[in-house]
Amino acid sequence: MRQAIFHLAFVTAVFAETSDHAVRVGHDASGIHPIISLCDENDKFGAKDTDIYYTQGLRIGYQNDPHYYWALAQEINTPKDTSAEVPDAKDQPYSGLLYLTYGYGKVLERDGRRDCLFTIEGQVGVTGPASGAEMIQDKFHHAIGAGVPAGWGTQIPSEPVFNLNAEFKRKINWDDSGRNLRDIIAHGQVQLGTIRTELVLGAQVRWGVNLEETWGHGTIRHSSVYTPNYHPDGVYPRTFSSYF
Repeated sequence: MRQAIFHLAFVTAVFAETSDHAVRVGHDASGIHPIISLCDENDKFGAKDTDIYYTQGLRIGYQNDPHYYWALAQEINTPKDTSAEVPDAKDQPYSGLLYLTYGYGKVLERDGRRDCLFTIEGQVGVTGPASGAEMIQDKFHHAIGAGVPAGWGTQIPSEPVFNLNAEFKRKINWDDSGRNLRDIIAHGQVQLGTIRTELVLGAQVRWGVNLEETWGHGTIRHSSVYTPNYHPDGVYPRTFSSYF
């Protein structure tokens, strides 16, 4: 059975100033208020504390425009048995992936409702030793006192990769009180390229406050870093939500 990987997401604002109802993001020298996001996924956060298959993902996002955004991500994959110097040929191979994303996103208007979101993005990167996966995993394991996987010498070679992804989300209000404390976000994504080729369909149920300001969270592999409620003045309402 494939082990579940745990997901932590943080949205950070450098030089942030706070008020009672909003967060003001500090601006750079040009007066632009960028959004910087950090997302980390690692199976070390799980109960079994083991490396298996997709074992680590890290993504940094940057947006300083209402529609365009950038992201830099790294993914690490290991076989089920990390003690063998030569993994079973039928097992997941050691592999790393480092890629840059540039994308465009927009909230679509429907009869006065802003309840649909569309993004399209291109990705270019490298696999193999050039991705730095072995170095990152070894240093992380040394830092936490864990054993170092033995088979990185067999990882897939370095080569360029690319992808084109498109995602659509539909937000459905699920709160009859009119306070927008619950909603459902249905989403679909198509990925084409040498990184991944797949169709992803799913839904997310959320409850919280100020849900209209956000569009939920997703995994590194199956979501973008696009923030549709980008505010040029750097003022953002405080939000809180739980989801599954």
